[in-house]
Amino acid sequence: MGKVETTNVLLTSFIAELELLDFLVEDGVPHTLMLDRPAGTKGSTLNLEEEKNRLTVYPAKWGFLGSGTSHSKLMVLEFDDRLRVVVSSCNLEQYNFEGCG
Repeated sequence: MGKVETTNVLLTSFIAELELLDFLVEDGVPHTLMLDRPAGTKGSTLNLEEEKNRLTVYPAKWGFLGSGTSHSKLMVLEFDDRLRVVVSSCNLEQYNFEGCG
């Protein structure tokens, strides 16, 4: 397991370890991370980390009580000559990645 040479990355997960992303995504590659909203928060939030070239998106909750979750686990990796889509059952956490083999 290691970094991949990509031009753009989109990652969705319920939760993520940012240290794992630093390991997986090449320095300087623009990437967007969509995570579930922290408990007790409302509305959508965007967080831009320019030094990491990372945009983190926390979408608004939905449903009658605003309690829905974003639990998708998807990776869209753009290369110069192709696009790879990965649908995973693992959150972006080290122990999940080790167990998903």
